Amino acid sequence: MQKRTTEKQNDVLGDPRPLKSQKTTQEVKNQASNYSNAALAIGLILVGCIANNFVLELLIRENTHIGTFLTFLQFVAISAASFFLNVESKGGKWNLVSRKTPLMVYIGLNVVFVTLSVANNKAFSYKISQPVHMIFRSSSLIASIFIGFFFRKRYTRSQTMGAILVTIGIIAVTFAEGSEKAKRSMTVCQDCNQQVEVDVNPDDKQDDNFLIWLGGICLLTFALLLSALLGHIQEWTYKTYGKNWKEGLFYTHFLALPYFALFSSEILQLWQACSASPPSDLFFEYGFHVPIMWIYMFANLITQLVCIFGVYMLTGAVGTLPCTLTITLRKFLSLIISIVYFKNAFTIYHWVGSMVVFVGGAWYVS
Repeated sequence: MQKRTTEKQNDVLGDPRPLKSQKTTQEVKNQASNYSNAALAIGLILVGCIANNFVLELLIRENTHIGTFLTFLQFVAISAASFFLNVESKGGKWNLVSRKTPLMVYIGLNVVFVTLSVANNKAFSYKISQPVHMIFRSSSLIASIFIGFFFRKRYTRSQTMGAILVTIGIIAVTFAEGSEKAKRSMTVCQDCNQQVEVDVNPDDKQDDNFLIWLGGICLLTFALLLSALLGHIQEWTYKTYGKNWKEGLFYTHFLALPYFALFSSEILQLWQACSASPPSDLFFEYGFHVPIMWIYMFANLITQLVCIFGVYMLTGAVGTLPCTLTITLRKFLSLIISIVYFKNAFTIYHWVGSMVVFVGGAWYVS
């Protein structure tokens, strides 16, 4: 009797087994789509982010104070590009897609995000080398654990050990860089025919002052803590309101633009400095005299768009762990390029410290 009733229900409602098969097929399609998006995103990160870092070093070598202006232009470019990902057509009119995350949450995120971005780029004004800058930005684990305790998070012994290794590596790199900055050499006094101790770069004494460099290290440490705080806030936002990388990309950059009014005079001065830079030979034969700084700036903005779209795509497709590993690989490759191509000073202590940082990071995520 029960079997007949079941068969009758299946005749009326339909056999549920095909629905289960159909759902499984849809899941396979979604998974294949995620893998496809992830592969594209990894390519964007490796190409876009490495190229962006290369152009950034070209900019810094032209003007070490370009950081704030560059950050402002990056936010404008990303806001404009991501705007078109957040509009839809209804009844012949274009409107912004309804937000899933409250506006006040994005405003809070923006305060941290803008301060973090400006601090990171401003550090170059304090004679922080590009390799040290990259290593610092790759070592947010210990800061993340520290901030995580305020969010009542607990960490495994493996994660703690990985963070400790990263911290040891950062200390080694900082010590090596500090030794280079404070390094003194012996030269011969032509008048008195004896060796005296002088600065390696006496003409650049004021800029290479050890205390100025130490201020840059403090600024990077502050940015490191802000980066960890931003990560935990974003994680809470994703858990509470769901992931929407297109929405997050637009609002975290667009709503931050008013904050740059605080730096308006500095931005104007740097705009004039870019326009006054020597013309590039790239378009000279065509009769165009484009300042070299604007060429670098345009290249930086394009590669920044490619890079950040890849990061947001990868996070949305496969989560934060593969994204962290990809970004770590990208930073390591950028570090090698910076040392080999730009011939940045990198002693054995720098190498040991950087290797400890990357090994600690891999240990943490494993």
